[in-house]
Amino acid sequence: MIIVYTDSGKCVVDYNEQQAMDVDMAFLHDGLPTRPMQTTYTRPRHKEPEIQKLEDLTDSLHSMLGRLNIGSFEFTSQQYDHEVQGGSVIKPLQGRGRVNGDATVIRPVLNSPKAVITSQGINPTYSDIDTYHMAAAAIDTAIRNAVAAGASLEQLALMDNFCWCRSTS
Repeated sequence: MIIVYTDSGKCVVDYNEQQAMDVDMAFLHDGLPTRPMQTTYTRPRHKEPEIQKLEDLTDSLHSMLGRLNIGSFEFTSQQYDHEVQGGSVIKPLQGRGRVNGDATVIRPVLNSPKAVITSQGINPTYSDIDTYHMAAAAIDTAIRNAVAAGASLEQLALMDNFCWCRSTS
């Protein structure tokens, strides 16, 4: 392949001795016109469920503990090396049952008293009801988890991934 840069203002591509492309550079960079689009939002309405009052909640508890959205994600936490340089202060898997904790703490500079706290808020089915409030609840949970582990509100940063799909749908 031979690449030749010119001042023609065009991108010309030849392939197998045939011209495959001949486009103005201005179009390549700015040529896609904006499409005027409008939308309306209709808030979903859900009927309040009728919840039966039970004397014994054992079956309900067992059913809830079997749900994927509150099950352990220990497998995910085992996929990365959180012991790099031995800097973990609070590990992701905690307690006798090795369940995921609400936050982890690492000390990247071993001779420093400073640390980095990571946490998350996950509400995988809440978006079926209200995406805005799902995101707000996830932020609230992540902040509470970080603060409970010692984070300062004045030095908090957020990263969002609210648009991820739910793989069990």
